[in-house]
Amino acid sequence: MRLYARGACREFSFVCLAVAMAFTNEMARGVAAIDGAPPPEQESPARGAPEAAVDPVGTKLESFSFRTIEDASLSWDAATRTLRTADGSTQPRFLAIHVFQPDCNACQSQARALQRLHTKRKPGEMAVIGIAHRRDAAAAKEFARTLGVTYPIAVATGSDWAQQWGRGDPMYVVGADGKVAYSQEGFQPSDTPIWDAVWADLRESRAVAFKHPQRTGERLKVGDKLPSIELPDLMTGRPIALRIEDHRLTFIDPDGKPKQYRASVGFFSRY
Repeated sequence: MRLYARGACREFSFVCLAVAMAFTNEMARGVAAIDGAPPPEQESPARGAPEAAVDPVGTKLESFSFRTIEDASLSWDAATRTLRTADGSTQPRFLAIHVFQPDCNACQSQARALQRLHTKRKPGEMAVIGIAHRRDAAAAKEFARTLGVTYPIAVATGSDWAQQWGRGDPMYVVGADGKVAYSQEGFQPSDTPIWDAVWADLRESRAVAFKHPQRTGERLKVGDKLPSIELPDLMTGRPIALRIEDHRLTFIDPDGKPKQYRASVGFFSRY
């Protein structure tokens, strides 16, 4: 889940404790917060309630085999870390895989950025692929044609793999061990410097330092407490943070100055 800070909006913290208004449209969620006392005890989730999404970092990317928009095979063998495309088999040092839906605006912007990455990548070091988890091959093919995408794109709509790995239109970066080293949901142009840092960490065999926030897919309730969050400011690129200190909502602005509020209103977007 991404938080955006623009102009004077920085004077409001963007996440908080509190009353959540969840809209049936998944495109956005609004949250109003009340601060002052420790959160009340939470009731146990009802039987059958959805569980929070698990952070995929550290998880092995599962094997898959799908047909591309050109009706060729695109597959990943988790056991051997082998990517098979129409051009042959390879074991890339790291794999960037974008699981998208063709009519998603943020997915389209991300595909353009990934195409630039695909064009300048070093052969054998990185592979870039896309997998549509919604719509059909015709829609995915039009997506690629309109955006000038030349990296392999397959369609996994309706598959168990897409249901498990497609939540939130994510991008996964798989490292040399076949495990997800970095993932993100949604896209903004300011993400590309983060990608550069991720590639640098992987090239040096370091653990990826930056962890992108993930959507949980659950609606907030009165008394819910969000974890501490730190993100790059959209305008400056400098970090902003939100956390609870001494039961007070504390916002750290791009200059590193803490501000505390009795109440705050914030908005969540999937992009």
